[in-house]
Amino acid sequence: TDAAKVYLVGYAGEATDLVLPANYQGKSYSIYANAFRAETGIRSVMLSAGVTGIGDNAFRDAIRLETVDASAARLTSVGREAFRDCAALETVRFPSGTLTEIGERAFYRCTALGAVVIPDSVTVLGEATLAGSGVTAITVGSGVTAIPASFANACARLAQITYTGTVTAIGDAAFTGCVKLADAALPTGLVTIGAGAFRGAERLLTVVLPDSVKSARLTAQWEAGLKSVERGEQAPDA
Repeated sequence: TDAAKVYLVGYAGEATDLVLPANYQGKSYSIYANAFRAETGIRSVMLSAGVTGIGDNAFRDAIRLETVDASAARLTSVGREAFRDCAALETVRFPSGTLTEIGERAFYRCTALGAVVIPDSVTVLGEATLAGSGVTAITVGSGVTAIPASFANACARLAQITYTGTVTAIGDAAFTGCVKLADAALPTGLVTIGAGAFRGAERLLTVVLPDSVKSARLTAQWEAGLKSVERGEQAPDA
């Protein structure tokens, strides 16, 4: 501990399916940076209500980890590269109402990942959050107003993106290399689209730019492959 904070700093057991305790001596706690890094025996983790944070690199390289269930936790943040290179990770369940931030490259190269639902409570997404992962569908919660650079870069299985709120900016290279992306309806209220945001999305044949778009840095290579580009009255030429 430091001051009033309590951390889970490591694991020395042999269980493959972990249920983390509800508290430590009556106190909630966070999972410390690198606490489960390269733990190759763990297949599933359930976070109890007492878990409030996941530190940087906490589960990085836990290559047999398949499921993370944080739905009951009072989790507020997921650190940078927390699950990086968890190649077997298929399912992640986030809590609703408490989680506000998911860090840079949190799920980088989680190549078995399926559909991901980002809760409405999340307001901050780090750069390259899901880059290089196997994510198949993404639902972006209403609290997110900006998609960061390289957000789902090189996600070759990504087929659909759904926005439930008002996203005003899509960052550079956010969906570059998403070769299966066929449905990327741009959200109402979108103002800027970064350079190369959809470069290499070869199945995305039609795009409608909302009236709200003020800057759309589409690449000529990507636009040349489109069947149609529809622009609102206020939307700029690419």
